[in-house]
Amino acid sequence: MAFRSRAVALSLLTAVLAAPAAAAPANPPQTLALHDATTLPLAACAARNLLFMDGYTVSLYLPDNGHPPNAAISAHMPKAVRIDVTWQGNLPSQLPGTWERRLRQGVAPDVFGAVREIYARLSGGDSVVFAHAPGRGTAVSVNGRRVLASNDASLVDTLLDMFVGPEPVSRNTKRLLLEPGC
Repeated sequence: MAFRSRAVALSLLTAVLAAPAAAAPANPPQTLALHDATTLPLAACAARNLLFMDGYTVSLYLPDNGHPPNAAISAHMPKAVRIDVTWQGNLPSQLPGTWERRLRQGVAPDVFGAVREIYARLSGGDSVVFAHAPGRGTAVSVNGRRVLASNDASLVDTLLDMFVGPEPVSRNTKRLLLEPGC
């Protein structure tokens, strides 16, 4: 009998972990103003749910011709990734392993260190915007306050690759982000 209970529990846990991302529960802004005064429209968004709970909502802001988002990974166009932390519990103090590996490979060491510090201070309800404006660099803001500036697009490009690239952190989130709108 104990074996059967464990098998049922394992099956339930497997189903929960494999559950698809849901439509975004939050209403992200329809436009986003970058640090160079460029305004980008919302291209797509998706929620990432973990164990029946909302984890975060990711929203992509791209020029009108930037859909599908995987075509937008270019240093020559403005773009932004907004992550709204919807998880209401305590966040881990370290980046998730997949995120850490991808960011460590994709960005300069000083930018990676700064992103780790930013993540360690996040809590439920926080909004993080990673925005790139060609010729003006990349800015990261948390709840509207700029916390990081960089001269290249690698941070935003790496995030776009993580969400809509060939090996996304979540296939279901990618599927939703490749659909226009929210």
